[in-house]
Amino acid sequence: MPATHAPYNANGDLMHFPETRHKYDLENKTREEIPYDWRPNEPFTATLTLMRMSRGRSAAYFYWRDADNHEFPMFMTDLCDLLTGTTIDRGTVTGRWDVVKRGKNYGLRYLGTADDPDQPVFVTRTSLAEAITRIRVMDIPPPVNNALHIPAEAMADAILAALASGKEVQG
Repeated sequence: MPATHAPYNANGDLMHFPETRHKYDLENKTREEIPYDWRPNEPFTATLTLMRMSRGRSAAYFYWRDADNHEFPMFMTDLCDLLTGTTIDRGTVTGRWDVVKRGKNYGLRYLGTADDPDQPVFVTRTSLAEAITRIRVMDIPPPVNNALHIPAEAMADAILAALASGKEVQG
């Protein structure tokens, strides 16, 4: 789900989780909350380089760095969409990006190539829920067209195949 605003730390890095941080003054026995910066989530163009992978409590995240040394986390799902949607040269990719929110976490999402800002947003598995209501069930081969009895991953693959085949999509 796209976020309307996203949290950034003092270095300008996208925060994966906007946890409250504190600055402690041991001499005066006080603590002060360090605020983070909520910025509007607007698509932007950047060249990013894959830097590292990190594990959370239940998921893996990939960190990308831009030319200004700002870091951006990416969910594994969005990395899979990126890998199937564009060419990555030696860990570097140029494109249009925005921030998505999943649960209480934030991450970067690839939107498409940088050279054509009017290009439609890259169709990802995360946007398939919207697409499923527009594709005629008869365009999806049996037994996949019985949505009550198939896993979501198989449905996503079937929908992608239907979209790629050029079948008519209802508006």
